[in-house]
Amino acid sequence: MSSKKASIFVDLNETLIRGSYLEEGQTPPAGSVPFSLVVDGETRQLALQVRPSAQAFLESLSQTYNLYAFNYSNVEVQDLLLKAVGLKKFFQKIYSPFDPGQIAIDGPWVLVDNWVAWAQGLEKKFMRFGIDAEKLKVQNREDLPSGADGMIDCGPRWQAVIDLHYIRCLPYIGLEDPEPLTTLLPEINRRLALQS
Repeated sequence: MSSKKASIFVDLNETLIRGSYLEEGQTPPAGSVPFSLVVDGETRQLALQVRPSAQAFLESLSQTYNLYAFNYSNVEVQDLLLKAVGLKKFFQKIYSPFDPGQIAIDGPWVLVDNWVAWAQGLEKKFMRFGIDAEKLKVQNREDLPSGADGMIDCGPRWQAVIDLHYIRCLPYIGLEDPEPLTTLLPEINRRLALQS
């Protein structure tokens, strides 16, 4: 990343888009975009639904910030999904936690995702930013939040990273928007200002 503008990384699945596999003969939800994906050599049909607030959210962010897609899948699939729903134009680049190396960030940044702060997939994403959650874990399992078994050990050092760089949205599971992403814009601006 060459610009010192702030960078926003946005998850796709259940943040911007909801993808549902369709069984043969199943009618896709109204307003969804049909999509074919090869899984284990078999072509599967999906119905893609775009979160109603996604377009306005991305338009607003892309006017001021570097905007990157960062989903828990490979880059090629993310690229196809974004093209299919017409959102690719907003992103400068697509990242995956499975790619090698570290994402070089020059300036303030935040990640917008729907995962809880102690999800193991989030740990993988933060590793791409050079943040090793393993080194931030608590030593006493009794200090973990309720329901956090099998997930990364949240503690004050991990929470400090989360408080600075992570904004959680409610998951989008189709049709109704549980939380317009545009309501997150003031918090994104606040977190970025804290890093300046």
